[in-house]
Amino acid sequence: DLDKCADYIIFIKNGEIIASTTKDKLLESHLVVRGAGDALQKEQAGKIIGLKKHSFGFSGLIKKDDLSLFSGIETEKPNLEDIMVYYNREG
Repeated sequence: DLDKCADYIIFIKNGEIIASTTKDKLLESHLVVRGAGDALQKEQAGKIIGLKKHSFGFSGLIKKDDLSLFSGIETEKPNLEDIMVYYNREG
């Protein structure tokens, strides 16, 4: 429901501020990535937040600044729940 009512987000994980920005900037600065398991390279895996590997592939969150590393891999815009889930999955 934060997508509907929040204008500014401060996301805190384990006492550390992960993000402190407007909702729109936070959403615009990330992308969800999905692909086949054999499409993921080591350099890419290191840039994925909350990487999850499945029997049919992988999914995770990236910062939009890293998009050039992911050519040919499916991306989509996240919602706030996606961002929180992937950051909490990390580590």
